[in-house]
Amino acid sequence: MFAWNTPAAWRPAGGAALAERANILECVDFGVRRNQRGVLNGFNLRLAAGEVAVLRVQGRDSPTRIAEALAGAARLQVESGSLCVCGEDVTTVDPLQRSRRGMILVDPHRAVTGVTVTNHVRIALQEQDQDLGTTELRMRLLEALDSLELDSHFAGRMLPEAPPFSDGLRLVLLTLAVLRPPIAVFPVGDEDVYLDAVRLLVTGLQSIDLTKTALVILTTDDRLARELPADQKWALNDGTIVGPLKSSD
Repeated sequence: MFAWNTPAAWRPAGGAALAERANILECVDFGVRRNQRGVLNGFNLRLAAGEVAVLRVQGRDSPTRIAEALAGAARLQVESGSLCVCGEDVTTVDPLQRSRRGMILVDPHRAVTGVTVTNHVRIALQEQDQDLGTTELRMRLLEALDSLELDSHFAGRMLPEAPPFSDGLRLVLLTLAVLRPPIAVFPVGDEDVYLDAVRLLVTGLQSIDLTKTALVILTTDDRLARELPADQKWALNDGTIVGPLKSSD
């Protein structure tokens, strides 16, 4: 089902093409468990700035649970291996410290409700210890809104308790465009994937500047994994990368 062709400029982690660029995300035999059950098991992934990796998730855990294991969650425990962000070992630090070192979790279902879209983005900036100032923040917001073809009123919209998934996607894309984080982990559940959502996500990712960001997208949906443009596409089974996605997957 997957139309997988290895791009000429990319080879699997450790290959010659990637050796020319510094990896800003390095997971080496990374193991994370919840209680006595593994969520990530011997997980290996390396990404440089500007690279996108799509992981098609199979097994017991959802894309969100896998994303939490990477970004950090209080109820999950690191069991083995290492996780480095921008050359710094963050294996044992808490989620907030991982965020401040450059790794953020962007989830369409997690919005700070009762605030405007602009303030939501401002909070995300604060969590990364970024202080853009009012003028630069406004400039980045306007640039991002224009790139995503969003009306300027979207930035002033108050976020309800359960915003529509399409608005959640737009919020994630806007956040990525404004923050320009070194590393972003982005889970998409299969219950959320429908044709318009796929189109919105594909066109949105193509329209914003991700040249300084290593992006990890996790999904259980075959169509989304197939359609998303990416430098790396992997099959993840029970927390272990079992190989590149192929047409038979």
